[in-house]
Amino acid sequence: MAGFNSGWAEGLLSEIGAGGARAGIRHGVKTVMRAEAAAIRELDDAARIGFRGSVARLAKGPHKGGMPLDSCNFDVDAFIVSDKLAKQFPKRVWFRAGSNISGLSEVQSRLLKRLKELLPGMRNEFAFRIYTEAEYLKKIAKDAHVIF
Repeated sequence: MAGFNSGWAEGLLSEIGAGGARAGIRHGVKTVMRAEAAAIRELDDAARIGFRGSVARLAKGPHKGGMPLDSCNFDVDAFIVSDKLAKQFPKRVWFRAGSNISGLSEVQSRLLKRLKELLPGMRNEFAFRIYTEAEYLKKIAKDAHVIF
């Protein structure tokens, strides 16, 4: 698995433990996703990877009452900004799922496994949504998100 050695979860858990549960979740997601960034950039070296939503802002959105992130029941709204990958889908596709791109579905599976090992409160689901640069600027850039 890219970027991990044995005992990785224990070391990361001790590193994030002092930051509080919610901040620890955000840090853990960022660390695990960064470890797979090279595999994603093999598909598009200009791709930007990130996550948004409740894990990024540490609270649910205003449309869900703005309550704090529930560390026992959350998902990760992961995305990739890549015009190149977005072009692999028909123009009318609303949700470009990473599972439909060869090579990316394997990365998603590894990430789900690693994130669930580290964060047992995460729901058993993980998928990248592919955005174009224009969609990113319109839909994501103005809201809380983490991108690298």
